[in-house]
Amino acid sequence: MLITGELLLERGACAREITRLTALYGNSVQVTQAWCGAHANLDWDWAADHLLPPPLRAEYERRKAPLLAEYLRQEAPLLAEYERQMASLQGEYRRQEGPLLAKYLRQGAALRAEYERQEALLWAEYQRQKALLFGSLAE
Repeated sequence: MLITGELLLERGACAREITRLTALYGNSVQVTQAWCGAHANLDWDWAADHLLPPPLRAEYERRKAPLLAEYLRQEAPLLAEYERQMASLQGEYRRQEGPLLAKYLRQGAALRAEYERQEALLWAEYQRQKALLFGSLAE
């Protein structure tokens, strides 16, 4: 099959993919199994839906089904192990979260109290100096 920029445009490909194809291969590329294998990151389901005639599209879907089933069979234990480890991690996070939050709030409150104590002294001195300034100007 020969894929051209015009064919992709006619079949509704996005401008980004058309630009990518033409930048890499000029206006056309001869599709072979080897070429497809070297470009596995392309959207082959879109290509099947938009570029293959109905009988070949049906064959693609028929032959893709066991590939997907095998992927899902192998992916299931990976996902289960990921979820198991994440649950453990989340449990440890939650176990530590309460005490850490309490410590943060306790220490934060102490820091805030000390800040407010020192700031009140500064404010009082500022107010006293303003009063003296006003008094010196008003005499």
